[in-house]
Amino acid sequence: MDDAAIASAEDYMTKAIDLLGQTNTARDKMAAQKDILLSKLPAQDSSRDKAPKQLPQGVAFPKIPRFKGDKGSFSSFWTVFEEVIDKADLSNVIKMTHLQNYLQGEARQLIRKFRVADENYELAVEEFQKKYNNKKRIVIDLYDALDSLRAKSDAVKDQRELLEQLQVVIKQLEDHDQTLDILMVQKSIIRKFSRQIQERLYDKKLDSEEDEDWTIATLITDLEKVITKQEKLNENLKANQESRHQSEKKANSQRPQKDTKGSSSENSKE
Repeated sequence: MDDAAIASAEDYMTKAIDLLGQTNTARDKMAAQKDILLSKLPAQDSSRDKAPKQLPQGVAFPKIPRFKGDKGSFSSFWTVFEEVIDKADLSNVIKMTHLQNYLQGEARQLIRKFRVADENYELAVEEFQKKYNNKKRIVIDLYDALDSLRAKSDAVKDQRELLEQLQVVIKQLEDHDQTLDILMVQKSIIRKFSRQIQERLYDKKLDSEEDEDWTIATLITDLEKVITKQEKLNENLKANQESRHQSEKKANSQRPQKDTKGSSSENSKE
């Protein structure tokens, strides 16, 4: 190879090395610029932006309950809505539409004042939680609900309905870390039931070998047993009454019938 060819090759290699160096420099600058831009982005709230995990095949997401504005049921509504919709990989417009669709009554009216738009979803959720996720207000409302519960009548079915309503409110109060093992609370609950239920409740307590005060849990358990026993007693009494009625009806049908036609003809002959 002559000197000219060697010089040309060396010149080509020099230019190639320079070009490669410029490429690496540009790449390093782009990487540095990317790091700068990423550092300026606001940190994401993992609790709200993290999409829910994929459920195993064949397992459906839980059904989202409707929310009408009852503060006591807010927690159960929002827990499911947050997992299924709020954390999902959906646009804020779609999330807001879902939120409106699952609300009813005053809760829906609160959200409808916000125009359906991407930037309004977070504002709507903030106001929604501000109104219904006020834990102090929720507890006060639950105690008011507990105080206002009354049975429709002394009938056993209405006593049963009262017990079920009490169980719902008590469970919600316990979920809000309220201690109900207080004598005053227990007495107020007992007084809500009919005199018959109260008497049988205290009879059960006196007959018990355990000389321990009621807790709210044992009180509800004893009320459940007393009402269940009364329901079974009423069922047995009703069954016996129906059986006696059927027996009397059968006995009456087997008695010989008087011949009213013959009697009337004999009377006419006389």
